[in-house]
Amino acid sequence: MQKKFALHEDWISVILAFAAIFLIMLGIKPAMPKFDWAGGGDLLARLTDLGNYGKLAGMFCWVLGALLIAYVLGGKKVPAGLFSGALAIFAISMFAQVITSNAAIKDLGIEIVLFSLLLGLFISNVLGLPEWIKPALQTELFIKTGLVLLGSGIIFQELVKGGGLGVLQSVVVVFSVWYFTFWLCKKFGLDDEFRMMISSAVSICGVSAAIATSGAIEGDNKKLSHVISLVLIVAIPMMIFMPYIAQWMGMPPEMAGAWLGARSIPPEPL
Repeated sequence: MQKKFALHEDWISVILAFAAIFLIMLGIKPAMPKFDWAGGGDLLARLTDLGNYGKLAGMFCWVLGALLIAYVLGGKKVPAGLFSGALAIFAISMFAQVITSNAAIKDLGIEIVLFSLLLGLFISNVLGLPEWIKPALQTELFIKTGLVLLGSGIIFQELVKGGGLGVLQSVVVVFSVWYFTFWLCKKFGLDDEFRMMISSAVSICGVSAAIATSGAIEGDNKKLSHVISLVLIVAIPMMIFMPYIAQWMGMPPEMAGAWLGARSIPPEPL
């Protein structure tokens, strides 16, 4: 019997990312709808803007197309509830985007990931997750694809602008923080899965790094949920208060940026 063609999820993520890059280079790209609002009138105007609905339809086609390609390349049968599940997840994501687009929330520096997590926790623990939505729940696939796309945005000119010392500093910081966190977690008696996910989240890019690491090591989803919650509980207050602490300490923007983001930010030319 002939073996069915199937690719690993990591390769599927790379293919999806490069396909997206190719389409964007051809001028075919989705546009993010604008939901910026400060009061009820602004919000109503955004929600009744037909241009936003066109952009939403375009983005949904990208999401649904990516899921269909992922199922085909993975050698899996496309489930009947894929469209409805993808539509529900997309609607929840856009609802979180609307909340995040509020001017007061933007001023606090709170990003969409917090409200997406809160909505997800409410649905899964209070309402219950319907079976028909599960075929579209491909969290690791989209995170891995997003990481490849994120890396494609780092162009050579930006590396030159940051300078050799800036790049070296970033590498040293990531490696030192990762290994120190890995060692510290061992002292607390955590197992290897926990240690690797926490170390990646702390040293690289938070929730995305934790999810990507969990997928790479085939980690326990319950442990991943604990790591994500821990990162958000710690990171969100830091995002809010660290800029004020930097101002209180009189840090120049370059130093404050390096402190907040663990990266070298070149000074603006005079």
